Amino acid sequence: MPILKAMKCMLFTITVFCALGCSPPDGAFTDTYSDGTRKVTGDYKDGEKSGVWVYHWTTGVKQVEGQYDKGKPTGTWKYYNKKGKLIAEGSYRNGKMWDGTFIRYIVGTKKVMRYTEGKEIIR
Repeated sequence: MPILKAMKCMLFTITVFCALGCSPPDGAFTDTYSDGTRKVTGDYKDGEKSGVWVYHWTTGVKQVEGQYDKGKPTGTWKYYNKKGKLIAEGSYRNGKMWDGTFIRYIVGTKKVMRYTEGKEIIR
């Protein structure tokens, strides 16, 4: 029963906090790793990612650069290795991988995907 009481108290606190000025993010955004090295920079507009966003490796070297429109990836995205060398490039259309080579890191495992006209090319 004490857990339920604590949850009600927390919900009340969040509700009051939001009623007093909680709003979606808007403007420049920067996040850093625990040592202060830049992790990501970008902008929010009406609570959604907008414009150019740049993600960095823990060393501060650029990892990924791409654009968002209304929170969805759009246009050309570039992927860099840990030394800053361009290793892949792909384009998004309507928030979906459309054409080119894309790299994703899923639980530390690198996955390379190739797309043409929105369809993944399986090899």
